[in-house]
Amino acid sequence: MRETAFRISTLRLLAMPLDARFRLAFRLFEMNVDQADFVVRVFNQDTNQLISERRGATSTTPQGSLRFQPGFVQVTDLTSASADTTPSYLRLEVEPLTAGSAFWAYVSVTNNKSQQLL
Repeated sequence: MRETAFRISTLRLLAMPLDARFRLAFRLFEMNVDQADFVVRVFNQDTNQLISERRGATSTTPQGSLRFQPGFVQVTDLTSASADTTPSYLRLEVEPLTAGSAFWAYVSVTNNKSQQLL
């Protein structure tokens, strides 16, 4: 991963299908600081209704300026707080709360039957 691909401001991940055929897993890697806090918000992409909001934290052992092990956080229950209507697609917003944070995040979408990633 190139350094230019890391984010320092809010990241928006779009069009994640919310369907019983798939399971979602959000993963975040922090590369600049030993401990960092984030807010992860899940929205109904069609209506912009907030479905859930949670804080996440990454930590790793102190490494100095040359970093070999990123901080990591994973969330697999993205829709644990349900909305009034079930959306077809979700949008995630990841906001870094720690100054100096540089992160990379993604959501994996796995087909429950075939186990293939989309």
